[in-house]
Parts: sequence; C-alpha cells; structure tokens
Amino acid sequence: MSKRSREIWYPKIYLITGFSCTGKTTIGMELLRRYDNTVFLEEDDYIIEPQQESKNYSILSNGAKVPNPITENMIDWNKLNDTIKMYM
Repeated sequence: MSKRSREIWYPKIYLITGFSCTGKTTIGMELLRRYDNTVFLEEDDYIIEPQQESKNYSILSNGAKVPNPITENMIDWNKLNDTIKMYM
C-alpha cells in the first residue's frame, strides 16, 4: 500500500493551542476548508470549568492586560478522547 493510500485510512489530528486572539480558529477553519473529512473541534467545549473573571487576565509589567492561556489541567481529556474516537 502506498503512503498516499494509507493516509486515507489513518486520520490526522492537529492540535492548535495558544493565547486568545492569535488566529487558532482561523487556522482551524482554513484546514477544514482545504481538506476533506476534516472535523473542527472547539477547545472551549472541553474546558472542565470556566475560569473566574478575575483569573481570565493577567496584568503585565508594562500595564498591558492579556488573557491567561488554558492549561492542560483545565481540559476534560476523557470527553475530548471520546469525541475523537467518534471520528475514527
């Protein structure tokens, strides 16, 4: 079996993460547009519990207010894995 034909049977998963407003959704939607059999999952759907408003932002030394990133312990990995299994 050629490499190209194997790719049809083995789905690829791209995890795009980063700070808010850095273009993650834009990149994900472009992948969705370009490639067949692609599924777009929103990271926010797998957050265990929303952050409190006071913890959503940090103030940098220059006074800039920046959103705090989502950390791995805030993700419901079981729910995410179950969703991924549905598409395999």
